[in-house]
Amino acid sequence: MGIQINRQEITVVGTWQETVGGDLFRIETKDAYPLEHDTLVDQAAEEQEKDFRPELSSHVENFEQYDTVILGASDIIRTS
Repeated sequence: MGIQINRQEITVVGTWQETVGGDLFRIETKDAYPLEHDTLVDQAAEEQEKDFRPELSSHVENFEQYDTVILGASDIIRTS
């Protein structure tokens, strides 16, 4: 797919794909999040408080063709 991902994601996602097959799709927001920790945490807290959902840069075509979807994330932000 031409997706650039870090070593941890390659290991986990590669194992999933080898085990169950299927397509890979990277979920990314249209606007990048800040890299500075405190700024990122502040933005995340504000978004959670407002129940904000960022616009995605792309979408899965023909999503209804899938019977099973496995969603994985390498990082989870907790502000509380």
